[in-house]
Amino acid sequence: MRGVREVEGRLLRQAGRVSQEEVGLQRERAHLERVLGSLGAQLTVNRRSTEDRKKRPSTSETEKDGANYLLACERRELCELKQDLQGALRDTLSHLQALAQCSRQLLHCAGERARVLELLPHSGSAGGQSSSAQTLTRAQPIGPFTPECKHILESSMLQVSQSQELRQNTRQMLTSAVARQKAAQRSVDDGLMKKIAETVGLQQNLAVMSAASRQAAFRKQRQINCIRHSQGRAQGPEYSGDVLSREKLNRPLVQVYQRHPGTQLPEAAQLIQGSAVLRRCLQASEDELSQLQRSCLHLLENLQRKKAAAQVDSAVLRMRRQKVDKRATPAFIQQAACREQLYSPCPR
Repeated sequence: MRGVREVEGRLLRQAGRVSQEEVGLQRERAHLERVLGSLGAQLTVNRRSTEDRKKRPSTSETEKDGANYLLACERRELCELKQDLQGALRDTLSHLQALAQCSRQLLHCAGERARVLELLPHSGSAGGQSSSAQTLTRAQPIGPFTPECKHILESSMLQVSQSQELRQNTRQMLTSAVARQKAAQRSVDDGLMKKIAETVGLQQNLAVMSAASRQAAFRKQRQINCIRHSQGRAQGPEYSGDVLSREKLNRPLVQVYQRHPGTQLPEAAQLIQGSAVLRRCLQASEDELSQLQRSCLHLLENLQRKKAAAQVDSAVLRMRRQKVDKRATPAFIQQAACREQLYSPCPR
């Protein structure tokens, strides 16, 4: 009777340990599922960020840059973490099934001893510990401690030790996975911030250059107006109303009898040469003005594209910061991070 009670108590105590270990392993399973859900959400955010960055206006803006490389690295990191955690979750589920099987077997064996004890009185001597200890150390097919009980106890103890080791490894894996996930997210956010800063700097430079080109175009237009005015003055008056009162048309008429112009009026040749020079300068100035206007339009177009690209990257960064789910991080990881921040040495 004492041996049966002792075996029943040992089986029930081991079943309690198995149940307690099963509860702890269930908690780690819940942590794994929460972190896996966070990884899935982060992968969705990564894919959405990559798709949104394709909405930048021009082909030069949609080429792959450092931010796209960081997004690709983050996706690879998240996929690797997801595979590792899924493997850990499969191991946890298999260990949970093994623990549940051990618990059922222990309770079954304890139930068999309990049915035997129902036929025995509840009072008994507390002595005979040496015989009971000897009974529990050696399995007997016809005794209370059968080889089946011994096998179940040993297998359950092995499963409990393996489950404890698995829980410890899972907790370390979760801590490392969350740290790597935050590091990847931080690197992408920092890269986007740097990209936005570079785009804003280029946008400011483009604004300054477009203003300078527009000012140069205005100066060139004033120069063209002056050249046209000079050319018109060199051509002379168009009709008598343009002649001032102090100007008189009383110059003698010149009659040319040879092929060459008369040598008595050299102003004609000088006017012809000056008009040709002014015409060439006017043509060159008009070409330069058209180039300046095209450059100004091109700079304004690039300015608008840079502004749109900065807005797209800002929207992506804002979306990434809004989609961060801090509740998916287990409490023990948040406490460990807080302790690290609390006891970290201050930089000098």
